Amino acid sequence: MGGGYPEPESGLSKIALDWMLQEAKWAGLRVDPTKEDEVLGRTESSASVRPNPVADRHESLKGAWRIAEFIPKRHYNWKTGRWEHRMNLFRRRTMPPGSLVHECAFQRGADYQEMLPPGAVSVTTRR
Repeated sequence: MGGGYPEPESGLSKIALDWMLQEAKWAGLRVDPTKEDEVLGRTESSASVRPNPVADRHESLKGAWRIAEFIPKRHYNWKTGRWEHRMNLFRRRTMPPGSLVHECAFQRGADYQEMLPPGAVSVTTRR
């Protein structure tokens, strides 16, 4: 989901933030629209960057966090239909065929789209 990087490098994480804000508002959360526009870089006076689907990705799995990849964790095996334990060993998250995927994943380009599950369905942020 991102976050925690300097503002100029936060364009990709702003997509997730915008999506979460829209879903939260749809569920009844009151949000200050002026602050929302400022944080999402929608105003000319804002120092914030706008959501950007082609912004650089960051690899947060660094240093001591890498040790966690060797600790067995509960995992659902889609092939056998059973829960198991395994080490992650730097594998990416598994998404089953036909998963709902935010439209920005498709906007990142053909190389990125190759990592999406077969039959991935593009969904957009509510407005």
